[in-house]
Amino acid sequence: MTHDERLQIGLMGLGSWSTQVYVPLLLERQDVVVQAFAARTEATRVRVRDTFGPEIELYSDYADLLDRSSVETVMICFPPPLVTKATIAALEAGKHVWAEPPFEEGAESDRLLDLAGRSDRVFHPDLELRYLPVVGSLRDLASSGRLGAIRRILVDLKMPSEATDVSSYIFAFGPWYIDVVEAIAQDDAERIAVTGDDAVRGAPIRKGTATVHYKGGATGRWTYDFGPGPGLSINVTVAGSEGEAVANLSDGTYRHRRTDGEWQSATADCSRPVHGFVGMRECLSAFLSAVRGGGDAPSGARRYRRLQTILTALQRTERQMISERIGTLEYTL
Repeated sequence: MTHDERLQIGLMGLGSWSTQVYVPLLLERQDVVVQAFAARTEATRVRVRDTFGPEIELYSDYADLLDRSSVETVMICFPPPLVTKATIAALEAGKHVWAEPPFEEGAESDRLLDLAGRSDRVFHPDLELRYLPVVGSLRDLASSGRLGAIRRILVDLKMPSEATDVSSYIFAFGPWYIDVVEAIAQDDAERIAVTGDDAVRGAPIRKGTATVHYKGGATGRWTYDFGPGPGLSINVTVAGSEGEAVANLSDGTYRHRRTDGEWQSATADCSRPVHGFVGMRECLSAFLSAVRGGGDAPSGARRYRRLQTILTALQRTERQMISERIGTLEYTL
């Protein structure tokens, strides 16, 4: 593939996540080239030139990249709320956009999703767990009827975190794990609930449960623990009226059975080696395929709006719990 045939990417941001994940994933592909880059400091721009070569376009401001570069596709890896502002600017500039959630709560996110919904360009929030093959297997089992009517979708996360400046673990980490519930439920949410003892002490809930009740009768529950522990684990259980399935998202192993039947085991792992987190390579491939005309991104504007509604309600509920120092609270959407 010649240089002219490769998809030209504009990259914004070179923090630790972008360095550890975006850069190696893009460099390993033969069908893309990072043509333009925006970073504030000269030291970062020198590092970018050393990584991607002397022909790369370098900008000190992402607005200049959007205004001057000919690239039609950008990948944004800024922290909130800057990612919200930059994504709006990229959509207004008519770019295909990959962006790293969460987007800030409120009017600016509404504006972002309105723009994305009206655009004929690809809008792709980086929700890599949705693209895991094992999540696809769970979704297929649920939608095929083999488990009967879906009653419960349980996501159990243990992720030791040393972060001390997180105002809401639900909002900061929830997009990926609530999205797994959403990907399998494929229904409209009507109520949410939050439970966590930290709120009684007036602190963000580090260990708790976020519950989503769906109109069709299913319940989605994300149980999370960001306290000290032995390491990362992500397990999902899908329980139906006629069967159940259990999966480990970290290694792609899963098993399922009909009620009173024998367990059947299988593996649907992501591609390896993993850069950053499981599913990132699949997520990037889905984005690039959509940009090339392979269809809308599965995590596009319509689906993310549903997710944003749930996340906003969860965050506001947690905020009220902390203010009133209560351990559980329910909210109707």
